[in-house]
Amino acid sequence: GGGALGPQSVHVTKLMIDENGKKTEVELPDDKTLEVSKGTFISQGPRDVGPRFESTVRYQVRNISSRSQSIRLPAQVGPFALRSQESLTRELAPQKSFVLDVTFRPKVGEAKAGETRKSILIGTDLFHLVGVALEPQGEASLSQINENGTVGQNDIDRIDVGSIAVAANPQKSFFQCQKRSCPQGEAFTECTACPNPETMPCELLPITKEGKPIGEVDATCSPKQADAIPMMAIDLKGSMQTPLKNGKQILVLRNRGVKPLTLRSIEIQEVKQSKSRGQFSLPEHAVFVAKRFEDIKAKLNAEKAKGATFPITLPPFTPGIDETSAYLVVSYLPTDLLGFDGREAGVGSPTQDRAMLRVITDSEPIQTELRGSTTIIEAPALELYFKTSVGTKRIANGGSFPLSSITGKTKDAAFPLFMRLSDGAPTPMRITGIEIAGPDARSFEWLDSATEISAVRPSTGEGLRCSIPTLDANGNMTGENFNLQPISLKAPGFDLLPGTFTVENMPLFGCVNFHRGATEEQKYLYQATLTVTAVELTLEKTPKLNPDGSPKQTTYAIQLMAAMSPTKGKLVLRINQIMSIILNPEFAGLSSNPEFSVYESDIAEGKAKKSDLPMFLVSVIVDPFDEMRITDPAGKEIVDEPNNGITAVMRPLDTHAVSTTYENEFLYDYSSLTFDKTLPTGTQGIFEDYPNVPEGTQTNGLRIFTSSLSYPGPLRPVEERPEYPSNCITINPCSPEGWKKFSSDYVAPGEPGACTYFYGSAGRYDSSAFQPPEVPGGEYRHMCDSVDKPQKLLTLNTGRSTVDGHVTIEEMGLRLFGPTYFHNPYGPFERVRPLDTVFYTAFTTGVLKPQTTPEDPNVLPDPMIDQAKQMYKINLTDPTHVNAAICPRATNNTVIRGKQASSWKYIREFISLDEAGTIPAGCPDSGNGFKGGVAFLHGRPIDPETKVATFVSAMRGGPSESLTFALRNVPLFFILNGWFCDPTGREEDFEGKRCFDIVPNERDSEGQISILEGTEVRP
Repeated sequence: GGGALGPQSVHVTKLMIDENGKKTEVELPDDKTLEVSKGTFISQGPRDVGPRFESTVRYQVRNISSRSQSIRLPAQVGPFALRSQESLTRELAPQKSFVLDVTFRPKVGEAKAGETRKSILIGTDLFHLVGVALEPQGEASLSQINENGTVGQNDIDRIDVGSIAVAANPQKSFFQCQKRSCPQGEAFTECTACPNPETMPCELLPITKEGKPIGEVDATCSPKQADAIPMMAIDLKGSMQTPLKNGKQILVLRNRGVKPLTLRSIEIQEVKQSKSRGQFSLPEHAVFVAKRFEDIKAKLNAEKAKGATFPITLPPFTPGIDETSAYLVVSYLPTDLLGFDGREAGVGSPTQDRAMLRVITDSEPIQTELRGSTTIIEAPALELYFKTSVGTKRIANGGSFPLSSITGKTKDAAFPLFMRLSDGAPTPMRITGIEIAGPDARSFEWLDSATEISAVRPSTGEGLRCSIPTLDANGNMTGENFNLQPISLKAPGFDLLPGTFTVENMPLFGCVNFHRGATEEQKYLYQATLTVTAVELTLEKTPKLNPDGSPKQTTYAIQLMAAMSPTKGKLVLRINQIMSIILNPEFAGLSSNPEFSVYESDIAEGKAKKSDLPMFLVSVIVDPFDEMRITDPAGKEIVDEPNNGITAVMRPLDTHAVSTTYENEFLYDYSSLTFDKTLPTGTQGIFEDYPNVPEGTQTNGLRIFTSSLSYPGPLRPVEERPEYPSNCITINPCSPEGWKKFSSDYVAPGEPGACTYFYGSAGRYDSSAFQPPEVPGGEYRHMCDSVDKPQKLLTLNTGRSTVDGHVTIEEMGLRLFGPTYFHNPYGPFERVRPLDTVFYTAFTTGVLKPQTTPEDPNVLPDPMIDQAKQMYKINLTDPTHVNAAICPRATNNTVIRGKQASSWKYIREFISLDEAGTIPAGCPDSGNGFKGGVAFLHGRPIDPETKVATFVSAMRGGPSESLTFALRNVPLFFILNGWFCDPTGREEDFEGKRCFDIVPNERDSEGQISILEGTEVRP
């Protein structure tokens, strides 16, 4: 600060204190100006309080002179108030300091809009207090947020929307050319532009950036454009089967002012003189207004969702009281390879696009710069296909081809293989060899001549001849061509040229035949690897060379899979054991219903009833060969077509609250039915189009009994909790009288209290029943506000299945509803309505782990699961892991049949220290050598003999206050044990009409986990 009465004697710095309490000193801009506010609203009265109406900055004042300074500071200077823990009038010794708080609070009648500047003396030095007063108004604030709704960056002036890697094709033009015989083969020469490609014989050739044909030779057979780079264009049609995904950034607009703010419009403006325009977009009606991010997060990425229309009014944003905000998604989808400056993208060489996002309000407009970058990815040049009775299937490098129609009677089953170059391949490729290797290679034959193909003619019922099917416009096979003439791979091989072959006319290379000898021992699954070897060529069809002079080879490998009568078709998943892991730090643990033999023992002793046995029936349609056309149960809507990549469909489970009680003790009172054969045709539910459904069949929704959250709650000893539903009271989940049974004020000592059930509904996450009314089309209401009203749920046509028994259902919304010990108006802590929340999840028979490629199933879609912190793992004992450890509360924690037992053993078959599942994991326990740690969670694929399968799922409670501390921000895992029942199977195997039994039968105990067995498990 400049001295008013002499040299500088006092030094002032601004004090910054971070969230960890660390203090940092920041120098003043010009050593003498204390900038207290850059914008504070003028208070209109005593009710105007808080950070919008006053701004406080903390300063440190230090005497840097060699003599004592007399400090005489006023408590108020205009709209500035000065405070200190020490006296404002004092002597400050040399090199000593004190902390000064300055508050700027402009009031109506005392301050005017604009900058206010006041001078003060600190010691002998003159300083200036500066604050900016604002008239009361709305004030827009634009922030960048993450997919889980947390603010990543506030008041941004630049947004990086994405970096997009695109596939590109060489641009082509038609030319009239002469043909010349050259040493490397026939070539084009003397090419001129084609006047009319529709009526004249012209060649379609890739072109240079100057428009010259690539591949043209001169009189000496030398290439005219030897070093030319082809002109490239983005593969917008996806003909290379490389999906073009846009970059996205979620933004939130909030009103940081003190009066309502009107948003007039939001628009994207191009940068002046930009060479690339229209690369950024904000779809019309794509601004969504909500109080909570979780209410609209599904809509932000939905293609058909419609948001609010302008003008939009936002109230002042007040944390914890009114957090109404406008959410929008800005997209970046490049349509060309140019950047804003005219530079062109290349492989590994990105270009940058720029534009401005402008928000027009009834106050000051705000704007921010949008940026995105584009680069070209090297697409695989080779494409491999099989033609089947349901269409042409492309198999990616590293992918798998399941051979269909394999049964125990199959002797031969053959399928034709074709190849072509991708549209983006700039140069030819020579196919030199095809071979089959692997553990079951002897069961697969490569037939590469007309004679070999014709020789394989299995008898009726014993397989399939190799043929090229003819399909009509609806995809139905109308004929077959058995006269197959594959090309020859005799030296030097067969050349595939760019732009020569389409999917319709690509060459046949041979047939893959699954062959099983009469004396060969039969097994369920056969696997081998088919590998194509090729040499990359120049435009002159000479081999490209490696640095050592050898030809540049490439390989393309796919997995061949043949399964004996794999599980497929319309199936009934009979769930007979449900395990849940709730990782609340206060009571982290694991619970499960025991195996049925424990129930039977307790039923015999009068401790339980047969109606306590859990049994849930789910409609799952498994289509591993992608050949089925699937409709809804009434047959009115097609939900899946053949050959579209969807290979499993789960019909929605609508378990909503009803006022009904049932005479049948095995039907769940106050819970809706998922199927009712007594209803009119077209309204019966999930099994309406299934075969062999007995008359009068009715099936329950999903209802999960939870002992620990039943009365008297998880904080009481295990022996005081109800072990079975018959040990507590099944209340009407929406009845105040029922809720009282969770409170000791209304339950007499020794009397049973209320049971806790999670009533589970499942459908696609974008179902209208899962979306709030603030979102167009959203119909979510608390379940107790819509008793007896069915939910609008979408079919889960989002599944994948494979012939080796794995099934994954993606993009699932799982709605859990019901009063619990913590979630009811009479609860012991936070008095809230019954639990009613929707999770975004997936169920899989595989392992819970992040995607490694976009082609992998996304089994962890919930943005609340922090994948970087490995929140998807089960923490057994690690005190440093983000999740609470389960072993302390899951070891020697229960008694079954008079034996001390550990509940962690319910999941012992499903956890491992490694992703592949080869290293067992477990809690340290008597009789084992486990050391705990952190484990992966696995399911079990469908067993080919027993049809037993296990599904696993991970999710996490959101930040909503309605979840209470019991589930707020708490990770949850569910494990579902059961088996797939075939309604066309034999009744003596408990299939056929027995699939629809709601009372467990003998087969239902197969695959259940007992914690009384395997106590000597060692790693």
